[in-house]
Amino acid sequence: MRYWDQMEGKYGFDGGNATPEGIEYYRDVYVKFINARAAARNSNVRVVPFDCHSGNFCATELVSKDWFEKEYLPAQPKEGLWRATDNCAKVVGDQAFDEAVSDASAFDLDQFVSVQVSIVPEFEQFMKDQM
Repeated sequence: MRYWDQMEGKYGFDGGNATPEGIEYYRDVYVKFINARAAARNSNVRVVPFDCHSGNFCATELVSKDWFEKEYLPAQPKEGLWRATDNCAKVVGDQAFDEAVSDASAFDLDQFVSVQVSIVPEFEQFMKDQM
């Protein structure tokens, strides 16, 4: 989870100015796995994608299990990326949640994300035009 620490707060990724390509996919994998581990550990805390609007657009926020299950999860698509919220009741993590994050850190979750970056074909013409 090489990006996890940058997702915890509005100042991560240089305040949103240095966000890696495909970061929302990494966040989705992290959030879904950590929430599954938190449930297995009987934590009363869950994590959701959070959009700070003024800063890190790819943050996360800790929320109560009840809010997550009643308000957030029913509004999410069954497949694909979960939508970021900007309106949630923030909470502090409990020990079981912290253990869920430790569990997730022990796995190479980044392997489940594939981001393709390429040079656009117009670059070659641009180079010719500059010579």
